[in-house]
Amino acid sequence: RAIQGTVTAEMIRRNAGAADPLSVVAALSDPSSGVDASWAPIVSALIRAIFSEEEIRLEAIIKDIVDRNRPFLEVYSQVLMPLCVCVRGRWSREEATFVEITLASGRIALAFNSISQAYVERHLMQEEGDALHPGDLEARLLLARMPGDNHALGLQIVETVFRQSGWQVKRGGDGGHLDSCYRELQRDHFDVFGLSVGITSIVGDVAIAIERARAASR
Repeated sequence: RAIQGTVTAEMIRRNAGAADPLSVVAALSDPSSGVDASWAPIVSALIRAIFSEEEIRLEAIIKDIVDRNRPFLEVYSQVLMPLCVCVRGRWSREEATFVEITLASGRIALAFNSISQAYVERHLMQEEGDALHPGDLEARLLLARMPGDNHALGLQIVETVFRQSGWQVKRGGDGGHLDSCYRELQRDHFDVFGLSVGITSIVGDVAIAIERARAASR
């Protein structure tokens, strides 16, 4: 629901300034806000933090989010998306200046990156010696980036979602060099080979990469 942008204008207005904390939580807890009541205090704290005129340290709030040990997609829909909806609403209604929106957006990006990285480090990264091998019952995904692609954070999010869905995920093609991926595809079985493409000018190279990956796949 939060993804569909149903966070209420009342919730946004109550979080715009130094409103009473209990009224902010009450607005967020309203079913029409799209935010589960259990997440309301967290979202309230984050909205206040990203629009604060003072330098706010987000570490404590982020730690609280991670310590809840909830699925990443729940955090995304119940916490991060409402923040984005709030920023969009304040900008569209001219309730914040360009500088305020820029600062808030930067703080959201910091929170997003910190939360996703914490999930990877705490829950998802396999030990170095826990090598993938054929015969595993779980579906297997190999992820890589095309040369020139800078979607490192995007791939990290994809990896997080697939791992939480029970997939075994391996990253290849360091620095955009795909030869190691082709060797992986020859050596082991993967159900999916995911390739991140950042610029349209290399579409021809992508077609070649796909052909080589199909030829190498076991």
